[in-house]
Amino acid sequence: MGHPLLRTMVFWHDAKIRADFPELAAGVVLAAGITSDADVTEAVTRLWARADERLAGGSEAELPEIQAWRRAFARMGLKPTQYRCASESLLRRYKKERSLPSIHPLVDLCNALSMAYAIPVAVLDADQVDWPLQVRYADGTETYQAFSGETEQPRPGEVVFADAGGSAHARRWTNRQSAGSAVRPGTSTVLIVAEAMHESAAADVARLIEEISAAVAAAWPARPRPAMLTAQQPRFEAAPEGGQGTRSATPTWPRGGCGCSARYSGRRHERCWPRRRRWPAGRRGWPTTWAAAPAIRRRWCRRSPGPRARWAWTARPRTSSGPGRERRGRWSLAGGTSASCRSRPGPRT
Repeated sequence: MGHPLLRTMVFWHDAKIRADFPELAAGVVLAAGITSDADVTEAVTRLWARADERLAGGSEAELPEIQAWRRAFARMGLKPTQYRCASESLLRRYKKERSLPSIHPLVDLCNALSMAYAIPVAVLDADQVDWPLQVRYADGTETYQAFSGETEQPRPGEVVFADAGGSAHARRWTNRQSAGSAVRPGTSTVLIVAEAMHESAAADVARLIEEISAAVAAAWPARPRPAMLTAQQPRFEAAPEGGQGTRSATPTWPRGGCGCSARYSGRRHERCWPRRRRWPAGRRGWPTTWAAAPAIRRRWCRRSPGPRARWAWTARPRTSSGPGRERRGRWSLAGGTSASCRSRPGPRT
């Protein structure tokens, strides 16, 4: 059994979605070890050339992949010319500007593949999802984080990517992705989802996820895991290497990780278990020096610089433990940044 804060990733389409859209073909790729310093310029250029060839024959609206999504949007009660699938929006922008802005190497690569195949491709930061994740009709309680910073609430009946915490990671199915799970510089594990509904969708999605896997393996030291999702096998379940699951976005403190100022005994903090605490916003990973100096009182920093910070504690030698005495320490972060915090005797409430 893995760590209690680590969960297996599960992704699937709800049975109602499958029943209403039987022509749906979907594929996923799980990849770990992603970094923001990869060079995908050559691959993106080749894929843009393939998009040019497809657009040379006419408008993007005439492509069978785009027409199928327009029909699906109309069945969902959406105006196809007002709400477009992601691949159509990319092709329209590329046709007008003859290029796309660079966001992240993986996003640039998947956007180029989406245009080459005219199939929507979503890239989700796995560490920002409270697994499991399901494509289903919204019930009106989900929250969606827009790139503008605003929080929206999808209407009941809208197709969303909803996780266990009630967050919608995409609105109107393939129309808009959430900023909450968007790929960022610190992203390392991603789930890539491709969906299509045209006549040859199953074969095209299979080729697309194979090409995504090959491109990711060529640019990063990763071993992508592709899978096709069908009505007979609609669920994708996977864990990172070693049988561990992915970290939940809203876990609670396990035994030995309560975060109070009690001395670490090697198994748990005796003074405060079984009190459980929420993981502080932005924390990721355990301190690397807990077992190195048990006499030092440890506290979590009140400041948090980002969602993927890895912390290491350093502290001055303890000189006094009288009431009201303070000691300063420092949490050092991967990437060269740091944040200071103070620790006082006694648990933090």
